[in-house]
Amino acid sequence: LPAKRAAILSEQLVEAVNTYCVYDSEDENATSTRDQMVYVGVVTLIKLSTVTTLPLSAYDRLSELMSYPHQWVRLAGCQLLGHMLSTHDPKTLLVNPTNVLSDNPRKKVDELIKLSLLQLKSGNILPDHALQIVKNTVWLTTALLHAKQGIPEDSEVLPLQDVIHKLTVFASVESSQDPTNSIKRGIILKWVGAMVNTVNKDLLEPYLPAMVAPVHREVKNANSPLTDIATELMSLLRERLGNDVLSAALVSSDKARSERRRKRKREDALAAIADPERHAKRKVKVNLAKREKRKEKYKTLKKKQYKTL
Repeated sequence: LPAKRAAILSEQLVEAVNTYCVYDSEDENATSTRDQMVYVGVVTLIKLSTVTTLPLSAYDRLSELMSYPHQWVRLAGCQLLGHMLSTHDPKTLLVNPTNVLSDNPRKKVDELIKLSLLQLKSGNILPDHALQIVKNTVWLTTALLHAKQGIPEDSEVLPLQDVIHKLTVFASVESSQDPTNSIKRGIILKWVGAMVNTVNKDLLEPYLPAMVAPVHREVKNANSPLTDIATELMSLLRERLGNDVLSAALVSSDKARSERRRKRKREDALAAIADPERHAKRKVKVNLAKREKRKEKYKTLKKKQYKTL
């Protein structure tokens, strides 16, 4: 396809995608057609980008695409974001922004980070989608790490420490509430591995206690489907960071976890004194939830045993 024709076609596709990606669920048949049009349009745009430069307006609807109800459209939106990011160097873009991020670059990256975190809230993430989430998140967090060296933090955006904390919380919640599913924990482990493998350890050191926590948890959990991957990742961490830095990060991570537990216990005790009836009801509710989780775990184990017979 000639570059001139590809440029005209990309303009037309951008206009169509930006028009139809605003979700409307009133007509089910129309919605299905709309889903297909938006998905095919975005995928075609990404393919056209190999022969022509996409107009900046191609990225105007990233928020709508990445929060779209249909998972294939969310995947396509995530891939479009990945294409936009891949054409720039994360180490310098926030310090010397291009047209894509020229207007308040730190705030723009903050919006993209929040969109990437939104992807992790989905209960059903496709493998291709998971891989693209890892790539995008690595790029964005790398950009934030290097931005701290060149421009001041904006008080209106998420600090990098909070971004990393939110990422690791997804792994923690999945581990405790849905241990049979490992897709989100896998994403976080891959993100940790990529960051340690590509970013200078001096930049990462302040954030290592939070980053090593999900890896350490999977290594200690013999029943985790990610134990082998986590063990390999721990070896990579030791190789890239050195024993002293890794050990210090693990000790700091354990201390922070212990302090959070003590804080929760103190708050729980104070709540029991302040409102005994409400506390008792909450405790019953928590115990019932634990009982249901044990039942689900037992059923899962029974199914696995049955399959091995």
